[in-house]
Amino acid sequence: KRIGAIRLGRGLDNPDMGPVVSERQMHRVLGYITAGSRDGATAVTGGARAQAAELAAGYFIEPTLLDHVERGSVLEQEEIFGPVLTVTTFESLDEAIAIANGTPYGLVTGVWTKDLSKAMTVATAVKSGQVRVNGYSVEGSIGLPFGGYKRSGFGREQGVEALASYTQIKNVMINYGSG
Repeated sequence: KRIGAIRLGRGLDNPDMGPVVSERQMHRVLGYITAGSRDGATAVTGGARAQAAELAAGYFIEPTLLDHVERGSVLEQEEIFGPVLTVTTFESLDEAIAIANGTPYGLVTGVWTKDLSKAMTVATAVKSGQVRVNGYSVEGSIGLPFGGYKRSGFGREQGVEALASYTQIKNVMINYGSG
């Protein structure tokens, strides 16, 4: 119900969600949804280009929730960068961590739990540049580094880590005592 209630619109209209960045990205995201459906995923809500007349000029995709996502499917293996949330079931914490680490990407991981110990176990074990516990937003601070592991991202953004990515460290040792 919450996903279906997300208001789409132009930024000036103060929507909950705007369009994807380009027509190419819109088709890419819709292609992932189609491929996931072929692999057995079912759309609980959304799954198509938004049809409202006032959204026709933009690249709007309905907020999408997909269930029954197959292990190893394109929906689990790719960074979709669109309004798509997938549901994957697991039997144990170890299995959940293995699923999260079983992709070539690792930008951001979201964990929802009342057990902080479990959250820290996941945060330590997943190969992800950021772990968000009991919340998932784009908010952050310029002082917090952002970037992914593996094939995610383009290095580090923000913070001292970003500045360091523009430097080269060199150690020069000179023995003035001999020679």
